[in-house]
Amino acid sequence: MSLKQYTFFAGTGSLDALIQKGDPLAQLESYIDFEMFRPALEADADRVAHKGPGGRPRWDLVLMFKVLVLQRIYNLSDERAEYHIRDSLSFHRFLRLEVGDKVPDSRTIWLFRESLTKSGTIKTLFTTFNDRLLAQGIITREGTLVDATFVTVPKQRNSKDDNGLIKKGEIPKDWTDNPRVLAQKDTDARWTIKGKESYYGYKNHVKVDETSKLVVDYIVTPASTNDGKILPQLVGKEDKRVHADSAYQTPFNRMYLKNLGIKAHLQVKGTRHVTLTDEQKEENRQRSVIRSRVEHVFALIENSLGGLYFEYINLDRITAAVGLTNLVHNLVRLGQLRPSAV
Repeated sequence: MSLKQYTFFAGTGSLDALIQKGDPLAQLESYIDFEMFRPALEADADRVAHKGPGGRPRWDLVLMFKVLVLQRIYNLSDERAEYHIRDSLSFHRFLRLEVGDKVPDSRTIWLFRESLTKSGTIKTLFTTFNDRLLAQGIITREGTLVDATFVTVPKQRNSKDDNGLIKKGEIPKDWTDNPRVLAQKDTDARWTIKGKESYYGYKNHVKVDETSKLVVDYIVTPASTNDGKILPQLVGKEDKRVHADSAYQTPFNRMYLKNLGIKAHLQVKGTRHVTLTDEQKEENRQRSVIRSRVEHVFALIENSLGGLYFEYINLDRITAAVGLTNLVHNLVRLGQLRPSAV
């Protein structure tokens, strides 16, 4: 019996059994039309297409995008993704491959992701999906939650002088003189302290729909960026009310929201010299009930998508990785909302 004959007689039965047991990838495909992403992927492929004859035919672009989705759902490196695509029947079905078909190797996966990173196409894919959700009324814009969470990366072992230059936005000369060294250095990540904890890396600033708990927009910055300064970049005149913690409670933000006619529900924080009144404490408690919904977003990312730790360097790659994570969060979250296919 040939391998494909075996696949037909044995593999089909195994896949049916997986689906009956609740294969999450089959469920994902039941409500996501991945073809919606093809135009943006085609535009990126046309940008980097090599002119002239020759070369191997490219992999189907939607298949390659679905490989990136698998990586985020199962927290897989490029090498492990290649292995599991070869090994897993459910991965084969999700990618519409048969046992015995060729699969993308780790280098192909890396190059595909790099292409999307350099072109900024991940944000286009994110917007494509959210536009569909907005058109269907799944994203309501009745209320907006704004918050940020840390994105950690491998710590750099630099000298004190090198770190001083990086903090000023400069690159040490001995790095620029040695491209191989520079390629291994993250010149965009920063240290910061929250409470008594130190963090190194970046921040994922998100704007979340209050009703659906879907990520509506995001901005990625170095970890040292002040949360409050990002609010005007995330919130616009399309928003009706905004919930955020005390980090966003600044005179500029209050005036910004007031000028746009947006209701501001911002937590108030007491200080050594200013004690909150009972009324302010009660308002904070009421606001926390709604504001805490953004923590559900971070919990899903942490518990179901492998969290926000990446072994990439520099802001452009981290932005793409975080953007893909936010997009996959929305794909998975949509299944929890149980809508019709979109």
